Amino acid sequence: MSIITIGSDAIDRVSSYGNTSYTAFDTTNPASADCTVYKLEIYCVSGHNATALKIGVFYGSSTSWTYRAGTTIGAVTAGSKQTFTGLSFAAQTGDIVGFYDTSAWIENDNSVGGGHLLQKAGDHCKAEGAQTYADIYNPVKTSLVLEGTTVVNRSVPRIARIMLMS
Repeated sequence: MSIITIGSDAIDRVSSYGNTSYTAFDTTNPASADCTVYKLEIYCVSGHNATALKIGVFYGSSTSWTYRAGTTIGAVTAGSKQTFTGLSFAAQTGDIVGFYDTSAWIENDNSVGGGHLLQKAGDHCKAEGAQTYADIYNPVKTSLVLEGTTVVNRSVPRIARIMLMS
């Protein structure tokens, strides 16, 4: 079992992303393996608490992305890193982390390298098929990271099943 991170460290950065009522994500550090997500860390800009934060993982490329899975976090206090555990949803290799909220501003930095920041008006943290997002910053790192553990295959190999049946 390995620990998988999706996204960038939740730290105080030099800038912020604050287009409220948009679904947004950056493509920095996609999932390196299939995993079950169990933890979120996020850093909201002081004075801009999240009120109904939704997070999820998305798959796709360029500006076409599809929501895979996620959860509603709810209220998040701004001004420091906040950690939420007990999550449980699947992510696959190549997935990126995204979010939606009506009031939160997230710490970010477009001077340190990273991926693309994409956004689309409205809540797209739900199953609705591929959506087209506007690519608004490159490069960027946003203070939002998921942590998961790799899925362990506990099935008995075929040869062992045959031997057990003998």
